[in-house]
Amino acid sequence: MSQTPSDTFKLSYPFTTAAGTRIELVELKRLTVKDLKQVRKISKNP
Repeated sequence: MSQTPSDTFKLSYPFTTAAGTRIELVELKRLTVKDLKQVRKISKNP
């Protein structure tokens, strides 16, 4: 995947997963057109 800056969001309501890991921040990265084209190439149903 391409190198795009990611945004970090602090959760209003942090939670603990079933594995016992506490999640307080979520990091999201926006897909680029290049990434979407690569997904279409390998997808069975474009």
